[in-house]
Amino acid sequence: AVKRLHAHFYVKDVLARVKKDALAAAALGHPAILAPYHIGTEMTGTLFLVCRFVQGESLATRLQRGPLSFTAALSILDPLCAALQMAHDAGVSHGGITPTNIISVSSTRVMLTDFGMCHLRGTPKIRWGGAMGYAAPETLQDGAALCSPRGDVFALGALVYECLTGHRMFASTSVVAFVNSVVNSSRIGAQLPMYEHLDAMLEMACAPQPDDRFATTTTL
Repeated sequence: AVKRLHAHFYVKDVLARVKKDALAAAALGHPAILAPYHIGTEMTGTLFLVCRFVQGESLATRLQRGPLSFTAALSILDPLCAALQMAHDAGVSHGGITPTNIISVSSTRVMLTDFGMCHLRGTPKIRWGGAMGYAAPETLQDGAALCSPRGDVFALGALVYECLTGHRMFASTSVVAFVNSVVNSSRIGAQLPMYEHLDAMLEMACAPQPDDRFATTTTL
């Protein structure tokens, strides 16, 4: 499978960061990480990435049919947390986790794609909204680092909520509204009392300040 970036992403230092993180993720060899084994540049400067082709359903498509059971959610999130922790230990963060880049290959196997792609948000004059509601609020500030381990923890917290309720934890479409909604985030127990015990965990995972979040994905 070949992923070819749009020509307007031709900024050398940005593409260098994309390439660096994508190849670093591939070097991990984790079964839940789908990363490119080859990255090349066309004569026009357009970057393309080649990875193994896998068939499966994205989490975004699955959630269109409704929320997951607690057991089904765990079967997806557990391997993701393990893969991300391995990446973080190696100095690599994702920074762009959303339901669209989580693929269920089978009932027992899930894969995370698009390591390195978060850096495209740093392309000058490009307005980026694809990760809104999942990207940690501090990454949306001008000049901020676009990925970090605690930023990935934030995204995982939002995913836990969405998997179990079928609704996005943060549905705002503007940066200002999103940042404000993080301060007063939705509580899952208000909608589903059987998950009330998860409120404290989600509050910590999606805390507005990164230092207030879990330090590792495996503590979620």
